[in-house]
Amino acid sequence: MGSRLAGFVAELKRRHVLRALAGYAVAAFVVLQAGEIVLPAFEAPVWVLQLLVVLAVLGFPLVMAVAWIYALTPKGLERTDVLDAEAGLVRSEPSVLPQVVLAIATLVVMGAAGLWFVRQPAADAAERAGGALLTAADVDAPITAIAVLPLADYSPAGTEDYFAASMHEELVSQLSRISSLRVVSRTSMAQYAGTDKLAPQIGAELGVQGIVEGSVTRADGKVRITVQLIHAPTDGHIWSNSYEREMKDILALQAEVAAEVVRAIEGRISSSQPVDRLAVAPVNPAAMDAYMQAHYQQEVGTPEALRAAAGHFSDALLLDSTFAPAMAGLAGTRFLIGMQGDSAGPEMLAEAHRDARRALALDESSEEARAVLLAVEERMNELGQRIQVSVGGSQPLDSLEMDYLRRFTDFGRKARQVMVVRSGRDGPASSNWTLGAAQGLLAEGQHRRAAEMLEGVVRAEPELTTAWDGLERAYALAGDFDMVVDTRKRRIRATADRAAAASSVASLDAAISEGGHDAYWQWLRDDHRARRERGEYSSEVEYAAACVALGDHEDAINALRAGLAKRERALVTLRTDPVWDPLRTDARFQEIMASVGSTRRGPPPPGAAVAGPAPSRRPVGSGS
Repeated sequence: MGSRLAGFVAELKRRHVLRALAGYAVAAFVVLQAGEIVLPAFEAPVWVLQLLVVLAVLGFPLVMAVAWIYALTPKGLERTDVLDAEAGLVRSEPSVLPQVVLAIATLVVMGAAGLWFVRQPAADAAERAGGALLTAADVDAPITAIAVLPLADYSPAGTEDYFAASMHEELVSQLSRISSLRVVSRTSMAQYAGTDKLAPQIGAELGVQGIVEGSVTRADGKVRITVQLIHAPTDGHIWSNSYEREMKDILALQAEVAAEVVRAIEGRISSSQPVDRLAVAPVNPAAMDAYMQAHYQQEVGTPEALRAAAGHFSDALLLDSTFAPAMAGLAGTRFLIGMQGDSAGPEMLAEAHRDARRALALDESSEEARAVLLAVEERMNELGQRIQVSVGGSQPLDSLEMDYLRRFTDFGRKARQVMVVRSGRDGPASSNWTLGAAQGLLAEGQHRRAAEMLEGVVRAEPELTTAWDGLERAYALAGDFDMVVDTRKRRIRATADRAAAASSVASLDAAISEGGHDAYWQWLRDDHRARRERGEYSSEVEYAAACVALGDHEDAINALRAGLAKRERALVTLRTDPVWDPLRTDARFQEIMASVGSTRRGPPPPGAAVAGPAPSRRPVGSGS
């Protein structure tokens, strides 16, 4: 056997089969490299390059067979056995080894190609089930979801991370004002800092059609920003531009870049609402720099970083005592320091409350100042200081307004994180802040972590319907419909009378067994209708979510309008929950979104025009 194999290898060399395979491999590599460069330029679908790879692999057995049978001579291709006979080279006995090797090679290659074709649709289906596969591969299709990658710091010293982070926040904030656009949170985007992943992969992981990327360079008192908008599914270029300004005009530069990005996608989002550029005034460069450093340290969130942030905020106020964002930032930092340790007592709360009210006096539209006041006043109530939670207004806030401030401000996001850590150390935190933290995790795609947090809430407060709603949504977004059904059963048993519970559980089991998991949404809608007929509580927002899942957008819009009239807390999910993406281009949905964002105390709603006679000095926007 060894001698036959050695003879076969020698015969391969004599017939130049190995040389032909090597030449083919080099040629195939060159073609594939050229295709990887050229095809994106013509916006060819990804499957075209994949098909080239498959064809190149299938060519190896063919080249091997042709090289074995034929030889290249000055006269052209001639059969090798004919040439051997003419030269008097006759084999003593025929061998089946070449045929066996060729058959094995052919089967291996074809089997690998076949496996790819079989597995690829399954992989695509799995991605669709998880909500990760983009459905819009057309570069001209409307954009309903977008992600802003962390901006790269290209400054000579490489020490301007805090400035790049500030510019990133402003872009996210401005884009979040478009009610027909879902913007991925900054927390979710942190993992992509410095990533080498391609746009299609990032887009599929985040479920977005647009990606904004860019860089920041600051030197000699000037700032240069380069940004570009990419169509994620095709990696196609949509728009790019560069800007350069002096540091004193940084607020104008931030607003200009954000407005340009908004205009670049405006024609693709079918938004009926105008997005105006913020009117901004020059700012003290040193105060602005101190503010950005403070904000960057606040994001780090450690006790040391928070103390450094308080120092930077104080420096900014020494340079400009009327800098409202710095005053609100100092108030929020005082509260966060106290909540991280054991100093969240009356004295600290009084200082934070005083600074937050000062910030609100400097800028009555400051949502950051209102969010700090909300947290402080709630903490005062927890300590027995019975006060009305009005965050500087004459009327108390309703639950939707409170949830909006907890959910969509930078301070609210940081406070939720501190509350979660504190609850793990000192026991369960306030259910309101825990719900906000879970909603933030859902928006970041951390569905399992959100479910774990909400499981603790429903154990502690089984009558809290909003917690059950969030728990079901978390499992649904995770694609775990077994747990969705299990949660619904536990919810029914915990909140309904025994007769109604038994009937509801039985109908749910029957629906799932007959129609599979897809029947859950139909059952949910029918269950809401039945509860309404019985005069029981039924969430309009959850009913609308079931309608969207079933493709009934008209009924969903009507339910959301009813939910807005009732000021349902679950309306805060409209801004970030992917379940609402099919409605984002509907002008009626955009109107509802704008109303959800508004409060009775002045802050502009997301998606509404933000312009006025007085210049704004707001360096960064609301959190997400």
